[in-house]
Amino acid sequence: MSQFSDLVILVPGIMGSALAVGDKEVWAPNASALWTFVKSGASSLEVLHTGHPQSKLVRATRLMPDATLVPGLFKIDGYTKAAETLRQKLALLDGQNYREFPYDWRLDNRINAQALGESTLEWLDHWRASSGNPDAKVSFVCHSMGGLVARHFTDVLEGWKVTRRLVTIGTPHRGSLNALRFIEHGMKKGIGPLGIDLSPILRSLPSLYQLLPTYACVQGVQGAAVKISDAIDAGAFQHMDRTMAQHAADFHATLKAAAESNLQIAGYADSFALIPVVGVEQPTSQSALFAAGGLQVVDYLEGEFYKGDGTV
Repeated sequence: MSQFSDLVILVPGIMGSALAVGDKEVWAPNASALWTFVKSGASSLEVLHTGHPQSKLVRATRLMPDATLVPGLFKIDGYTKAAETLRQKLALLDGQNYREFPYDWRLDNRINAQALGESTLEWLDHWRASSGNPDAKVSFVCHSMGGLVARHFTDVLEGWKVTRRLVTIGTPHRGSLNALRFIEHGMKKGIGPLGIDLSPILRSLPSLYQLLPTYACVQGVQGAAVKISDAIDAGAFQHMDRTMAQHAADFHATLKAAAESNLQIAGYADSFALIPVVGVEQPTSQSALFAAGGLQVVDYLEGEFYKGDGTV
């Protein structure tokens, strides 16, 4: 098999990178992190709250492997098989034309996009020099929120100039109702001594807010479905942070404006391709319904049932 000419970068989704403080991984599938979690519960993860005194010391170390962190509590999508498939099918070489980009998925996607850009340019220079191919570009393979990180690099930070293709798998380009569900209903996992409440941590994450739907998805506030910003103004939510929601909306507005502007640039559409890989025919939450019993996330929008991949 001939060598793949471009640099391939695998970008994981939210919660898809192991996180550490110093030499100690706090979000990881290893025995040490698991034991600490079993003993301490949510307190072992408090450093992940963006308001924690040590929050800024958190760093990403590696992509999560295919593993279940805690049976009955978490099953994180790992990337072992995805990485093996890419390397085998395309004859990629680690540290040469294959790289992985772990990142602190708690943070604003703008921050991680900047870091992705810096790493990409460094890795691409290395690959061009070692391969003797000065025309080599980048092919991104992104899962879930990783697609938003990469899109901000390509469209807003002009990374499209060095990118041949951006493949997104299950990326919530217009948001996911799961984000709204976690913010409003929280996340409590497990029972008994392993029961923990991750709601305060999740509600502190700019990245989770940037996964909120951008379309009119809130029903029952006015006659027709409205956007989340309008539902906030109407007092529909209990836990939604107005400032964080607005910053998230600004992120998507900037992304949309940049993409539309780039289409006017000669050579943009011919040299760069966004390739979304989407799931279909699975029951998928489409809207939030406010009724007497409170908020419900439902699989329809204004009477129409749509299907996706179960999340997007």
